[in-house]
Amino acid sequence: MNTGTPIAPGDVFLYENYQFLNGTTRDKLFIVLNDYVNDGSSTCLALITTSQKSYYRTVIAGCNRPETVYVVPKGWDTLLLDTFIPMRPIYLFSFGELIKLNMLNVVEKKTHISDRQLGDLLTCLEQFAYYIPIKARKILFPHLAPFTVPVVLPGPTGQAPTPPPAPS
Repeated sequence: MNTGTPIAPGDVFLYENYQFLNGTTRDKLFIVLNDYVNDGSSTCLALITTSQKSYYRTVIAGCNRPETVYVVPKGWDTLLLDTFIPMRPIYLFSFGELIKLNMLNVVEKKTHISDRQLGDLLTCLEQFAYYIPIKARKILFPHLAPFTVPVVLPGPTGQAPTPPPAPS
């Protein structure tokens, strides 16, 4: 459901000269995962795509859990190449900034994947919810309970340390 922004779930947009954390830039395609939510942050969540088969030699179409990648073969949807969608990291953009960049022709919508394909992609991504930042997990999967991770520090033998005796 599009709430009036020119960017909607399932949109595939080209971000020209996207700058990665290591400082390199490259034109990259991203798939929008969520709709605009007027939550004060207007965060757009997206996954990056790649056509680099060399990273994913043994994968099949759809969700590939061991490789944490979703594969869309050429011609399977609206994507023109075999497309590999790593499940992490999730990229967080501001909808407002993307709209400005769209008006400046830095970001351009290229295509839109089908609702079925987007649903399959999100189902795959949900399998990796443990690795998704809390902010993104709350937007994409509000039905999931918050994860609690028990912190156990190993003792000298690799076992959990024995708690100290209770005071008498």
